[in-house]
Amino acid sequence: MPSWRGVERHRGARSLRLALIASGRYMNRMNAFSTVLIVVAMLTTLGVLFAGLIAMARGGDFNRKYGNRLMRWRVMAQFTAIVIFAIAMLINQG
Repeated sequence: MPSWRGVERHRGARSLRLALIASGRYMNRMNAFSTVLIVVAMLTTLGVLFAGLIAMARGGDFNRKYGNRLMRWRVMAQFTAIVIFAIAMLINQG
């Protein structure tokens, strides 16, 4: 059951959405969403990094075939994580 403290009851979904935004609850949800996105991006980067390191440590055909590709994927995942982090910081500034 949602708490309506600080939010006037309105008819219609649009006015309710505007009331939630005005009450600050929208930003709380955005903070939670951006936190989850950042954590997922960082874990993806970490997973690709470890997969690449294990491939390099083992050597052999798998490393020759996928080692460089895994490191490129790691760079892309790391860039994505940094961009998501920067956007979250810009959104949460105010």
